[in-house]
Amino acid sequence: MVAFHRPCFAFLITPLALGTHIGVSRDFTLSSHLLTSVANAGEVLGTNHTDHLIGVIKGYSEKIDKLASSAKSQDDYAKARSACQILEVLLGNRTISAESSAYQSERQDYWSTMCWLPAACFVQLQHTIDVVAALRVVTSVKSKFAVRSRGHNGNPGFSSIDQAGVLLDVKDLNTVGVNPDASIVSAGTGASWSSVYSTLDPYNVSAIGGRNGDVGVAGLILGGGMPYFPNLYGLASANVKNFQVVLADTSIVNANEDDNRDLYYALKGGGPNFGIVTRVDMYTVPTHKIWYNLAIYNHSDYAAILEATANIHKFAELDPKIGYFMNANPAGLFSGLLYAGWSTFPPAFEPFRNLTPAVTLAAPTNGTVYSLSQVLSEGEDASTRRYGVGITHSFNPSLYMPTHLKYRSLANFSGSDMGGLAYTIQPANGARMAKFQAQNGGSPFTIQPIDQDWIVTFASWASETNDASAMAAVENLRTDIQDRAQKSDNLLDLIFMNDAGANQSPLRSYGNEVLETLKEIAKKYDPEGVFQRLQGGGFLLSLA
Repeated sequence: MVAFHRPCFAFLITPLALGTHIGVSRDFTLSSHLLTSVANAGEVLGTNHTDHLIGVIKGYSEKIDKLASSAKSQDDYAKARSACQILEVLLGNRTISAESSAYQSERQDYWSTMCWLPAACFVQLQHTIDVVAALRVVTSVKSKFAVRSRGHNGNPGFSSIDQAGVLLDVKDLNTVGVNPDASIVSAGTGASWSSVYSTLDPYNVSAIGGRNGDVGVAGLILGGGMPYFPNLYGLASANVKNFQVVLADTSIVNANEDDNRDLYYALKGGGPNFGIVTRVDMYTVPTHKIWYNLAIYNHSDYAAILEATANIHKFAELDPKIGYFMNANPAGLFSGLLYAGWSTFPPAFEPFRNLTPAVTLAAPTNGTVYSLSQVLSEGEDASTRRYGVGITHSFNPSLYMPTHLKYRSLANFSGSDMGGLAYTIQPANGARMAKFQAQNGGSPFTIQPIDQDWIVTFASWASETNDASAMAAVENLRTDIQDRAQKSDNLLDLIFMNDAGANQSPLRSYGNEVLETLKEIAKKYDPEGVFQRLQGGGFLLSLA
């Protein structure tokens, strides 16, 4: 059991937080439950957010209760339809069913076409009070559900769901605000990282978040969040001050170092097991002006680039301002050279001066975190199928060449299909990252304090007919990397959740002690297991 070194009162959940003060019994009607949940939320959010919804519930209570009653003996598909009908009463045209002209655009609002699943309805939630009401409805009728922020998880069923469930879309919870001294930025769960960076840009500060500006705030952080400079500040989750969360009983709580500290710990890498995060408050950092050079090099330069990658590892041990990633893909070897401060050309990247890029995405630039996020968000094809898995091994440059040669032998898996196999090397200074993950209340991540590489093997392709060959190529490369790293005693247990495939278990990779701690925390905040039983997918503790 992971210990939380705080006074006991930091762990107490008051009757208010659990909703036990409201006198709810299992015999109450759904409309009664809704009125109580919304009224309690009003105590936290203010009645200006709840008055309209309370009026709707009172005006349509008979219809709501009749629909809820009819759902009791139904199968999952019918329960989902009943939930959709109730949510349409509550939220009007923000509940989008298959008959709506907006249904297809909602269904296709994903990074991967493999996630274009036909939910019973898509429910556009625009405020925390909407989340409270929607969660009360789906739990009361026992409908399956999934939560989508910006749809960047490529695993089908994680932030998507078929006709047996309701899709709760929180993309419109996207307000971004800054406190008076610009030390804290608050972002709605559906805000993009680009919007966070652009908001902070005029203040000459930034936040530790996603590298692709289109990715959503909360989804990234719940999986850990790989930033531009992991050696300088750790993962994005290590830089969170507070989470606002709607729990399974629809109460709204804050999770931070003083309140619900165990929940605060769990949310920083524990996935979607504890509630629906509606807002994240993050510490800002002074790293605003940065240097970057983004280019794709010819495949024939692979030996020089792999050698340069190993060399960067050594520089990064001494200078945490160095950021770097290398992605081998059908177009070539995409290298991201990053430095946390303006520069001419950092010495760590000197070998790249001798190479001629095939494509330059960003010439050596003294820019900002926001401008870099814009460049890295450009040109992504949203109409492709995607599959990837994550691997972690300690730094051993002798592993690079066989990995790349194996990749090249598999790269043409798809023939004429417009896609291909890829892999990414993300160097990481484990000692520095582990230190950051232990701060601000700690996190579930068990990062070994050694130099390491976080690897992603990944494929994108156009046609469903190539699903089997594409996924087999990814798994073939993954197995080869794992086996080779294991033989050389370099394989590490950690599987990074943001990179993990549906058949992997990042939660189990944290170790049995952490896993059991997370299960205890989930049981404390969700004693009936709503997020384990009704949530359609994701890296769930019940499956770890």
